[in-house]
Formats: sequence, C-alpha cells, structure tokens
Amino acid sequence: MFIEIDFNSDEALYLQLCNQIIMGIATSQFHEGDSLPSVRQLADTIGIICIP
Repeated sequence: MFIEIDFNSDEALYLQLCNQIIMGIATSQFHEGDSLPSVRQLADTIGIICIP
C-alpha cells in the first residue's frame, strides 16, 4: 500500500487518508480482502506521531 500525505496541504490528514484509500479501491490498487495496516504502523510509515 502506498499512501502519500502532504503536510503542507489545507486538507486534514484524515481526509487525505480517506481519499487515498477510496482512490486505491477505485483504481484497483486495493482489492477485496486486502488488509489495511494498523493505526500505529500507518502513522509510523507516513511520519505521524501516534500518542496512546
């Protein structure tokens, strides 16, 4: 899974994530049965600090 976040965008991070997941489904990048990474793993991958 490839998700790219623009930290300089006016669009909220959660909306960027949501839109990219929707686009991944629409473009067949993601398929039925594919699992998404955990919140902590995704945060680490895209450089967001996850506070419990």
